[in-house]
Amino acid sequence: MVVGEYRILVGVQQDDGGVITRGCLKADQDCTGGNCISCDTDKCNNHNICKKCTTDDADCSQTDVSDKKYNDICTAADTQCFVNVKDKKVERRCAAADDSCSSDTTCKKTTGSLSNAGLFPSKRIHCYQCAVNGCSDVTANSVASKPCRNYIDNDVCYMTAESATSVTRGCKSDDTSKCSSGSEQGCVTCSTDNCNNALYERQQKLKCIQCQGSDCFKEQPTSEAKDCEKKILYSDKEACYTLLADDTIQRNCLHNDAAVKEKCEKAGESCKVCSDSDGCNRSAETSNFQCIVCRSDETPECWNDAAKVSGKNCRTGASSPEEGCFHGIWNGVAIRGCFIDADAKTQTTCADKNNNQCQLCHSSKCNTEKSSGAQSLGVFIGLIMAMLSVIWYTN
Repeated sequence: MVVGEYRILVGVQQDDGGVITRGCLKADQDCTGGNCISCDTDKCNNHNICKKCTTDDADCSQTDVSDKKYNDICTAADTQCFVNVKDKKVERRCAAADDSCSSDTTCKKTTGSLSNAGLFPSKRIHCYQCAVNGCSDVTANSVASKPCRNYIDNDVCYMTAESATSVTRGCKSDDTSKCSSGSEQGCVTCSTDNCNNALYERQQKLKCIQCQGSDCFKEQPTSEAKDCEKKILYSDKEACYTLLADDTIQRNCLHNDAAVKEKCEKAGESCKVCSDSDGCNRSAETSNFQCIVCRSDETPECWNDAAKVSGKNCRTGASSPEEGCFHGIWNGVAIRGCFIDADAKTQTTCADKNNNQCQLCHSSKCNTEKSSGAQSLGVFIGLIMAMLSVIWYTN
């Protein structure tokens, strides 16, 4: 439509800057330069504007394409905008009539000016993406976290390192990912924004119960959990353990002692490993420690054939080699049992290394020594000395 000497101009995308203008052309003026569309009806230059870029442009995926150079004039005012994930990358443009979306997550047709701008998909994970130089400490080196350039369902961040100064971080979806399968040696993955920020060596945060001995068999208070002192590699998983071996128990941090960690790995079900909470290795455990429990006046084998007598669990509680088993002779009767089950007087006698009346041993069912040996001789000599002292005193 001509109004005086002017007719309607839809718009001009000026040079490479992408600036969109709308106005009127003179009746004898043609639409030239850039993306220019002319029309001749009232307000006909109200065409919609959408973002346009292809999968060949990495920024089409990673940024919100806010630069005006991505602006594109659609053919009509009611043309929708289109954004779609194709081969892990994103394309944006004015929608065509036959464009359709099968997934709201990876494809959208939207109404309104520049409605296909912004990060897409919106839940694209953000990861640290760097290699070697400055990558060892992302905080100290102010490394910026960025959305992953490619998009795949359930994408994750990764970190891998050859040394403290040779570290690589990125997204599993990266075309050159060093952790494409997630199972490579030394590759650690995680599924929350900016989670691949660990140092090569890090201080453990998990607290563990740390004890051994008979009291360690019972359930331990969570409040007794202590910090794990040793630093661990980024690829090590923090863990507590409870190790049952040779009638002993030990609870601690899995990485505090390399030798114990190796022993734990070989122990199978005898080593329980956990990492779900502080003090997770606190549960009560059953001791397999047993002693020969008998009296020779009730069980004849108890005198010299105690190995034929079945071992029994200690009555007072779970015992261990730390307390041990005892074997002694009182009034000509051999008595065997658990040290923790004995009365205080018997414990004092057995704990005295200079008293041959009773002896301790420190392994399961170890108190099988014959009563006719040096022990009974010691008791006999003791009785003789007592008799001599009585005779000397009465004279």
